[in-house]
Amino acid sequence: MIVNHFEKKFNALSIIAIAATVGFIGINLVWLYYYNLVREESMQYVYVTTDLGTIGAQRTAYLPTIYEAENMVEDFMDKMFSHNAENYRSRIEKARGLINLQDWLAIYKRFKDEQVIEGYNRYNSGTNLAIDSVKVNIGTEPYQGVAYTRQIIKYQDQLIENPVAAKFEIIRVQRSPANKYGLQIINFSFIDYKINKKIE
Repeated sequence: MIVNHFEKKFNALSIIAIAATVGFIGINLVWLYYYNLVREESMQYVYVTTDLGTIGAQRTAYLPTIYEAENMVEDFMDKMFSHNAENYRSRIEKARGLINLQDWLAIYKRFKDEQVIEGYNRYNSGTNLAIDSVKVNIGTEPYQGVAYTRQIIKYQDQLIENPVAAKFEIIRVQRSPANKYGLQIINFSFIDYKINKKIE
């Protein structure tokens, strides 16, 4: 009798324990589901704290304007192709943040093959950049662009124009201290731009 009574109580307690465990798991699953719903909804908003309190504004995907894209390209071209012996390395390093590494290395190799820094040191020369045209189509991604510029090279007592033109694509990337535009040049390749004249 005592054994049977104990077994009945044990079975009852087991059922209660199982029910409590299932209930606990169920409550946590429901809580997790609603937590994720609230979290996803909150991710759609940016919260701004002001003197009047906290204001929520709906978050939208950032789309650059054509002016931002073209300004980024102009900034890159100027830093990458305009320098002298003193600022050569710092300027091309700043340009590196605006273009993918493979294309940057290809341009840098071209500079090394042409002995750019050696020429700057030997002749106390330098280059400035005149930007003739930068066009970017932001209708589809990746954006398509083309730039036409002229390096104005100081060589001894002469100024020589060297055309530098390129076509490229632009993608959106995370903003960073090295790239405040949130845009990056890819598939950069030089194209013909016939000027070839000397400035007297």
